[in-house]
Amino acid sequence: MIDFFSAWRPLIGWVGIVALTFNFVIVPMIKVWAAFYHPTVVVPMLDVSPLIGLVTTLLGMGSLRTIEKITEVHDKH
Repeated sequence: MIDFFSAWRPLIGWVGIVALTFNFVIVPMIKVWAAFYHPTVVVPMLDVSPLIGLVTTLLGMGSLRTIEKITEVHDKH
């Protein structure tokens, strides 16, 4: 079983997922709802530009680790 709370990397991944979901799924749904019922409501969006760089870097590191496991590169520890 995968332990999602054992290191900092999964935590950052979950924070990225929550923030990106909020920005690209929830905010547009709130904007559509607000356009019909409360047109004066301003829905703030998160600045996710630094977060996107961090999440893509984590995805790249995960891919490299997968390649290491497939090619059986052993840790020296």
